[in-house]
Amino acid sequence: MCHGLKGKGDGPYAVPNMSVPDLTTLSKRSNGVFPVQHVYDVIDGTEILRAHGTRDMPIWGTIYRSQIEERRFDIPPYAPEAYVQARILALIDYISRLQVK
Repeated sequence: MCHGLKGKGDGPYAVPNMSVPDLTTLSKRSNGVFPVQHVYDVIDGTEILRAHGTRDMPIWGTIYRSQIEERRFDIPPYAPEAYVQARILALIDYISRLQVK
């Protein structure tokens, strides 16, 4: 919602006067390699970026886990972490496809 569908930082919930990172340049900024683990950790909430100050970005791992607890989706009760990992990996796959060459 903040980064926009194309990952440019121009989404409908982007906060005015706050820089929202352009996700299309992650590989470029990492010497041509898409930083999968870093992106996973940021999405999951296990890595908080000091440069961002307080945690303004939603912690998607927590949100996905709450969806399971609220039974908002038909998810087998024995696989909540698999569901969270699959959702995060799908998001990472989408972001990786946005990378500029």
